[in-house]
Formats: sequence, structure tokens, C-alpha cells
Amino acid sequence: MGSVCLARCLTIAYPGSVTITFRIDEQRRGALRKRAAALGKSESELLRDLIDREISMPTVAERAGNLIGSLTLDPKRIDSDPWRKTIWRNNWRK
Repeated sequence: MGSVCLARCLTIAYPGSVTITFRIDEQRRGALRKRAAALGKSESELLRDLIDREISMPTVAERAGNLIGSLTLDPKRIDSDPWRKTIWRNNWRK
């Protein structure tokens, strides 16, 4: 016996894959329909493209990994610059 969605649901079925069901509000659904139509795609095709793009992007840690530990802050200048003070307060390992 299948499940029943009592709320407004968007169900995506793609041949040769699984079906994913999730809830979406009317405003997002309207925006999804509008964007899909503008691109000449179905809602499902647009969502697959968006998911593919999102999961293929490197994480922030992967993109900035080479910068870890590379920032040098002069402790004498931290109080005179709000930006440096914020970086020091939120990120600095003491």
C-alpha cells in the first residue's frame, strides 16, 4: 500500500530512479513553474538540474581549504579595525 500525502505535495518520478516527495509552499511552487517555463523545462527537469548543480559544487571547506591557517593578524592592530576584531573574535584559535 502506498503512502498518501494529505498536504500539497510535489512528487518527482524519473524513469530508472527513485521517486522523491517533498512539501513546497504555493509561492515556491509558482516560482518553480515560472522558472521552468522560462527555461523550457519541466519542473522535474529543473529540479534535477538544480540538485545536480548543488551536489557537484565543492563545499566551502574544499574551496577555501588552502587558506586555512594562512591569515596573520597583528595583535596590536586588532582593536583599531572592526573587521580584524570580528575575524579574531569569531575565528581565531587562541
